[in-house]
Amino acid sequence: MYSLHPSIVPNTTGFAAHTDKEKAIQSSIYEVIERKAFHYFIKLIMNNKIDEIYSNFHIQNKKDFLLFSKPYLTQAGELWITFAFDLGRKIIPVGMGKQNNLAESIDDAIDECIMVNHSIEKYLISHSNKQSTQSMSQEELLSFINLGKSTLLQDNLEKA
Repeated sequence: MYSLHPSIVPNTTGFAAHTDKEKAIQSSIYEVIERKAFHYFIKLIMNNKIDEIYSNFHIQNKKDFLLFSKPYLTQAGELWITFAFDLGRKIIPVGMGKQNNLAESIDDAIDECIMVNHSIEKYLISHSNKQSTQSMSQEELLSFINLGKSTLLQDNLEKA
């Protein structure tokens, strides 16, 4: 889909599916909120706005993951967005989670972080650690790889 129509479908922002139309629409909106929150968070990290991160996110460690969570009020109630970073990796993977309660949001973010890490490892092995893109899905994965390699990201996450 990405490689066939990159101008129409540049990434997965806003994509959601469900057997119930209203739940699909709600999930799609939550996907957009999650992605916008992630861009906001990364902008804060890359600009070394640690004080803003402390005032806007709940920060905690769980297992090997550094977690940043933030509640959003929606028409359907409270939505928790969580970002999980595994700082123990050479390339720092990130996962995102969104749920109506904090614990499930954290679990989803950790699960996605593990999945992203596996995807990065498989991609780098199969491409002999070369970074090239043949489709937009690979381009999206490469954006996570480049973010994970950022020394600025690592330094500022360690400050948080």
